[in-house]
Amino acid sequence: MINVYSWFIIALQTFTEFETRIKRIPNYRTTHICPLGMWHDYFKSLYNSVPDNHDRDYVVNACSEVNKDVFDYISVTDVANAIHGLTVAKSAGPNGPVSESFINSGMKLCIHLSLFYTLCIRHGYLPIHFMDINIIPLVKNKCVDLTDINNYRAIALCNVESKILEKIILSKVLSYSDHDKYQFGFKKQHSTTLCAGIVKQSIEYYISRGSHVFVCFVDFCKAFDKVNYWTL
Repeated sequence: MINVYSWFIIALQTFTEFETRIKRIPNYRTTHICPLGMWHDYFKSLYNSVPDNHDRDYVVNACSEVNKDVFDYISVTDVANAIHGLTVAKSAGPNGPVSESFINSGMKLCIHLSLFYTLCIRHGYLPIHFMDINIIPLVKNKCVDLTDINNYRAIALCNVESKILEKIILSKVLSYSDHDKYQFGFKKQHSTTLCAGIVKQSIEYYISRGSHVFVCFVDFCKAFDKVNYWTL
């Protein structure tokens, strides 16, 4: 289950536009409409709408069999490299510090984070507030009804120390799946533009040789929001 917190950071202009539109609803004053509560209920229902189908148990068992030499400890160098790879000028997470605070810090911070991450890995434990996030609803299309809940998508702002740990784990995790070569999105040095180019070349290849080409496109509604992350 994904914990969705009941507070959201909302851009002032967006909220003002939203409030202006929502006040046009008949009996607005007597219907007790709460935009924050509406977003909370919507995103909570959306992100918990897919059952894990016992995939969570599979992941937990697989993690217990991971090579201990790979995740035995997090070195100071691992932390320093992860901090060096942080993106600047990004919004802060719930606890306040931004990426620049870590980038411009000294080596002592890397030592302390190294010890902290190592203890977390060895004991299989993360503090509850370490995983806090702020969920921000963003308007998809400002030209349509801003009171339509489906016209919003959510982005999550996590704490910088969480991002650092994620980067460290990502650098240690290697995928050996044969299916990776067919993946274009969310992959280093790849993009969906490459995928579109391959499709176009394939179509041109068969048409130039007198063959018919049949293409089937599948558009999943809210596919990213309804991904079973345990399976992923």
